[in-house]
Amino acid sequence: MTFLQSLITTTNMMKALPFLALLTLLFLSAVSPTFAQTVEKKVLIEEFTGAWCGWCPDGMEIVKNLKTQYGDRVIPVMIHNRDAMSFTDGDCITQGMGVAGYPSGAIDRTGTPPARDRGEWAGLTANQLRKAPVVGVAFKQLYDERTRELQVEVTATFLQSVTGDLRFNAYLTEDNVTGSGGGYDQRNYTNNQTRSMWYGKGDPMRNFVHEHVLRAVLGGVDGISRVIPNSVKAGEVFTYTFKTTLNGNWNQDELDVIAYVYRASGPLEVLNADAADFSPVPPCDSEYSYFSGLVTYGDSIPCINCGVTALSANNERTEFIIIDTVRTDENGMYVVRVPMSTDLLMIRTGAHNSDGMGRFIPTYYGRRNVYSFGRRIDDRPCGDTVSGFDIDMRPAPAREGTGRLTGKVTRAGGKNAEVIVANLSLVLIKGGQPVEQATTDENGDISFLNLEPGTYQVWVDRPGMSNSKVPEVDVEAEGNGSENLKFTDSGSLLEVIKPTARNLISTQEANWTVYPNPFAGQTTIQFTRTGSEAVSFRILDMTGRLVEQISAQQVGSSNRITWMAPNAGLYIIEQNIDGKVSYQRVIAQP
Repeated sequence: MTFLQSLITTTNMMKALPFLALLTLLFLSAVSPTFAQTVEKKVLIEEFTGAWCGWCPDGMEIVKNLKTQYGDRVIPVMIHNRDAMSFTDGDCITQGMGVAGYPSGAIDRTGTPPARDRGEWAGLTANQLRKAPVVGVAFKQLYDERTRELQVEVTATFLQSVTGDLRFNAYLTEDNVTGSGGGYDQRNYTNNQTRSMWYGKGDPMRNFVHEHVLRAVLGGVDGISRVIPNSVKAGEVFTYTFKTTLNGNWNQDELDVIAYVYRASGPLEVLNADAADFSPVPPCDSEYSYFSGLVTYGDSIPCINCGVTALSANNERTEFIIIDTVRTDENGMYVVRVPMSTDLLMIRTGAHNSDGMGRFIPTYYGRRNVYSFGRRIDDRPCGDTVSGFDIDMRPAPAREGTGRLTGKVTRAGGKNAEVIVANLSLVLIKGGQPVEQATTDENGDISFLNLEPGTYQVWVDRPGMSNSKVPEVDVEAEGNGSENLKFTDSGSLLEVIKPTARNLISTQEANWTVYPNPFAGQTTIQFTRTGSEAVSFRILDMTGRLVEQISAQQVGSSNRITWMAPNAGLYIIEQNIDGKVSYQRVIAQP
């Protein structure tokens, strides 16, 4: 019997035996008290609605009030009909529920027909919530961003013995759905009713925000049968995994996943359900493992939407292959997928993007064991995520006792002209380990900051570039010593030429401050000078890109200037006073 047939030919509900139910609950409390006490009965409310329906906003208000009253124990789903949000499976469910008018609502699909008038919803919901839970429903989500495949693994743990045609199903719903035109603009017959929450909102309500919109029926209209037998005993557990491909037009941040177990006949009823925000983890894959971490600027500020790249390298560290590229989330977290065959893994930030200068994290990785910073990470099963690979985007102001390399990358052009090379990633390698990476800006300029004294090799991070004869650069630190270099890109090898010294001093020695810091919008740069020294400033972003230049002529004889940040973020202010250079980091807040 199909789902639609079972709805149309549904029989009367069998009366429960109170004594037997009590005995079953006592038994479950004895064998599994924690689970029995934590499972709640939740109610699935399927409202049948449409943008063209003038009385449907009244139904939405009723559902909203029930959600407010009962919280997470009420799970609403809006199944649209004949508008821009309707689709075939939703239309079939609407037909099977016996909808005679709009709005109608099915409360756990009880009654004949299940679709009931909105005046009955509150009483039916209260009745269902008073029932002892028959089954506990739980699920976990797995999602592959590359294929957009979502897996929802649903587990049903029965608390009571049950008979009937028992099935799984799952929904995807989306909140904050908007659009223009009649397919989205909501008709509103309550516009003149002062007691309605939609009073005075217009008819139609243009740019209306639709909530709990049904987007997908993962088990199809008929659900998943034959996984749960027709007769189940208390304590039995069953699992089913749904698979679907997400529509690229859906806003993943607004998606919810709903799973439920129901009896399709004898009599029809949703026995229990559960819902959660769309928050999946990467799927288990025997060929891959996952590494995660937090990317921060100095002072533990999360780096949001920053690029993170995972690379594999040969043992000689002369060949590097990009194996995954991701961006951090709103909390600065990232997850990269790494093939199990990778022997040497390196994770970096700031490559091929303008999010800031980053660095490599040398990480030894093998099929069975992981070595990071000399610490062994225990073996793990497939698909597990190894956390703790945090990346500190170093503060740009030079630290005492460190060096700084800055320069420009060019290549030979026609008639001995030099052509700027933009968006070229360079890596400094010390002792065989990549330690710092930066990318040229649109002017070909590049900066490496806070380098420990020593000899570095320069590696070109570009496909097809040969790094067998990388040049060496000596970095010396005298106080805050630095070296200014010019790079020439020959097309197969990067050469470092014309090193010149640069006089870098500390901010304390230069005696200047920026206040307030952090700031919103505008800040003040206060400085002192002993005589008539020329003072100029450059403002850089965290990539070393020039944001603004304030010349000595603009500064004049003043000891104070103001600067307004174009956007929120981290900036470097460079002061040059008669050739002596110092830096300060500032934070512009939204």
